[in-house]
This record gives sequence, structure tokens and C-alpha cells, in this order.
Amino acid sequence: MRFDLATTIPFLLGLCGSAGALTGCYSCPHPSEYSSSATVHNGLQEEVMKALGDLHIALCDEYCTTLPADSVCTPTPGELPKETSARCNVTYPDGTVSTESTASTGYAAALSNGLGDCETFCRDAYNAQNPEATIHPSFDSCEVIGNVPYDYDLQCLFFVGCQGAGRAPRGLIRDAAGPVAGDPVATYWAEMAYLERASIVAFEELAEDLARLGAPSDLVDRALAAAGDEREHARVCGGLAEARGASPASPRVTEVPSRTLLDIALHNARHGCVNESFAALEALYQAANAEDPEVREALTRIGHDETRHGQLAWDIDAWARTALDPELHSLLDQERARAAEQLVIEAPRACGPRLSEVGLGRPSAIRFLARAFGEQALSAA
Repeated sequence: MRFDLATTIPFLLGLCGSAGALTGCYSCPHPSEYSSSATVHNGLQEEVMKALGDLHIALCDEYCTTLPADSVCTPTPGELPKETSARCNVTYPDGTVSTESTASTGYAAALSNGLGDCETFCRDAYNAQNPEATIHPSFDSCEVIGNVPYDYDLQCLFFVGCQGAGRAPRGLIRDAAGPVAGDPVATYWAEMAYLERASIVAFEELAEDLARLGAPSDLVDRALAAAGDEREHARVCGGLAEARGASPASPRVTEVPSRTLLDIALHNARHGCVNESFAALEALYQAANAEDPEVREALTRIGHDETRHGQLAWDIDAWARTALDPELHSLLDQERARAAEQLVIEAPRACGPRLSEVGLGRPSAIRFLARAFGEQALSAA
């Protein structure tokens, strides 16, 4: 039986409106926190060791200024601190030599400064642990925490928007517009415009692939029409972002090899049947809850367009299954299930009262919708 998104979305919105549990909303930190110990212990070890050496020299020099005149301080040769402090040899004017600790407080913070730009390490960690992520965080800052260098971690802070994921093209480089200080709504619209621009590429690629593989012309035409819709969405979202002082980024896409039918079907299962379909549901939920009339109008149009795009994904899924070996169908089901599971984690991030203007003031409602949609999507297998 054909999965009907136009019927499913109103049904889920009705559930959301009557769910008493939705009153218990929480506010996520802004920016949202993300940390990874693997980054430090694997990717940063060499930098940590170098920074420790430089830090010891600086701290010993600083320590010497508090001692009697003509005292000489040098880092303890070949040793690393066993606590959060640096150790150095002090030679006093009378010739006495002692090994003393310096900077017993603030050591980890000083090491963080010594590491310099850690954005690359943070992004590598995020991308490695979230290979299928469709919400692309903007880097904010990092800090080394813990007992350096024996038991420590690199805490990375990102700004994570709460926009619908939509369909992402292959080879999309995970960039995003940076957060606008003090204005999460401006950042939201900039990230929305970025993702809508990326979706233009995704649908143009999809139309090309479908035509190459001999798909029904109706599917090809609908993919091209969807690219046109996304172009208009990008214009509208970009205008709302610029009105608040934000500058949407342009997506960068690397060239990738031609896809097989299975490749296309797997990509469609995640980015179409799940992400694009949920983007429609989320946009229409926002339209019903946004405070600004202009925003409600924009999100209503986007939601109805995304509903057609999501339905296209389900129809492509049905066509692909007729052309694929039945033994491969389970792979599509598994990909859809993984995407639905990740959606529950990603969709509510950084929602909260500061995004009420765009209808995202209740993160628990978005989580509820993500779970309910996931159940519907999995039952359609």
C-alpha cells in the first residue's frame, strides 16, 4: 500500500496538539555542548605534549618574578606534572636548588590557550561520531578539562540549530552559517537558507540519476520541480536571515562518483523518506505555533512544498523496490530505521523559548513528533 504523507502529517499534528506530556519542555544550552575524549587522546596528543613544554617554560618564568632577585627557574627536565600544575627547578641566590609546583590553579585553561585553534579537532570528532548528521553545527569554542595530561578531555562547544533537516546532496561539506551573537532566530534562518540551498543541488542530482536509470518520467519531473521549490525556499529564508543581520553561507559540494540504483535508494531512504518527510511535518508544526505572521506564512508554504517532496521520496522508494533484488529491500528498511533513530536525537537540539518566534519554543514537542513520525515510517516497511 502507498505511504500517504499528506494524510500522515495531519494525523501526527493532531496527536501532538493533544499530548499532555508536551507541557514539560526543557531548554537546551545555547550553544549546545558536545565533547569527545577520543579527539584528545588520538588527535591532540602530540599538540598537548608540545603545549605542555611551552607552558612549563612560560609558567616557570612567571613564577620567578615572585621569588627573590637573581633566582633562576627552569622546567623540570623530562617530567610531566602529576597534578594540574607545572613543576620547575628553582635556583635561589644562595645556591639552593628545589623543585617546586607553579600555577596549581588554571593549568588546564592555560593549556587550552596553548593549543590555539582547536576547531579542526572538534569538527573531525563531530563528523567521525555523526557520519550521517544532517544538522551541521557552527563551532564556538573549546576547552581542555580534567587532570592534564593523565586524565583529560577536550570539551567542544557548538551552536546547533533546530531547523528541519531536509534532503542533503552527496558530497556536502559540513559547513554552516556562524551563529549571530545574541540572536538565535537570525542564526536559525541563516542555517535554514543554507540547507535549502543544499537541497537544490540534491534534487538536481536526484533528477539526473533517475533519468539515467530509466525511472518513470513523472518522478524525474517532480524532482526537477522540487529543486525549483527549494530555490524559492532559499530566497525566502535568506531574506528573513538578512533582515536580522545574518549572512547565509553557500553550500560546498565535492564531486562524487555516479551512483548505482542501490546507492540512490539508500540515500533516498534516509534523506527523503525520513529527513525530507519530517522537515514537512516540522515546518507545519512551526507554522501553527510561530509568533510572527510573516514567519507563519513562510513556514506554511514551505511545509506544503516539503510534503510533496517527502511523498516523492516514498514514491521513489516504491519504484526502486520493484527494480531491486528483493533480498536488498531489508537494507532500505535498516537505513530508514537508523535515520529515524537519529532524528529523535538531532531534531530537538537547541530548541527553547528563544526560538518561540519561529514555532520551536517546545523541544519536547519536536521530540514527540520525531518519535511518532519514526513509528509511522517504520510501519510502512
